[in-house]
Amino acid sequence: MKLRIGCLTFVLLSLVLSAAAQVAGTGTTGYVPIWTDSTTLGDSTIFEKNSAVGIGTSAPTATLNVVSPNFVLFKNNGFKPVVLQVTGGQGAPGVGKNGGPGGTGSGISVTSGAGGTGSEGIYFGAGGPGGPIQITSGTGGQAGCYSDLPTQFCRVGGIGGSIQITAGTGGASPSGGRGGNGGSITVQPGAGGPAWSTFSEGVNGNPGNLLPQRRHGRRWDGKSRQHARSCRRRHHAG
Repeated sequence: MKLRIGCLTFVLLSLVLSAAAQVAGTGTTGYVPIWTDSTTLGDSTIFEKNSAVGIGTSAPTATLNVVSPNFVLFKNNGFKPVVLQVTGGQGAPGVGKNGGPGGTGSGISVTSGAGGTGSEGIYFGAGGPGGPIQITSGTGGQAGCYSDLPTQFCRVGGIGGSIQITAGTGGASPSGGRGGNGGSITVQPGAGGPAWSTFSEGVNGNPGNLLPQRRHGRRWDGKSRQHARSCRRRHHAG
């Protein structure tokens, strides 16, 4: 009898302890939960809606949309941390007695989507273009101004963000050996598409072009600085 009472008491205590360990907390629809402590769940910064994931935003406009919060005044001098950082893993060291080479570091690949196939039949359509890859740096900040009517004084606007692509440094070779060459940077336009046909000979597409472009700044009235200089020259000539 005492054994049965002891077993029953153990079962009841187990149930009570299990009930006390239940997860608690509230959340907002769409947000992925995060453990705020060992037993409580709350909202994380990751939001999902219609198969789109937002980090830092509840209105993702892409499959993955990452938005950094704005600066905090008087904190870190107003600078924000890097929004997205992707770092590949290091290659494995060489092994063996015969000078085995080290492994290649992991690569990072970004590939846009292929264009859609054109419709077939009597009213056949052209294929769709491949998706672009666009990298745009941030716009420089607007200059601060001081008004002492009727005159207004302004500082220089901020420099637009740079785009920096740096190839990897060659590997070191201690003890008088030769260091490795630095990595190369290759910019190559896409190849023209091949043409084939069962009924007639097609023409292959031309390769793409490299189109460097330098833009002039624009005044608040929408005219470029080059246009403004030409206007001043015509004014002085007249």
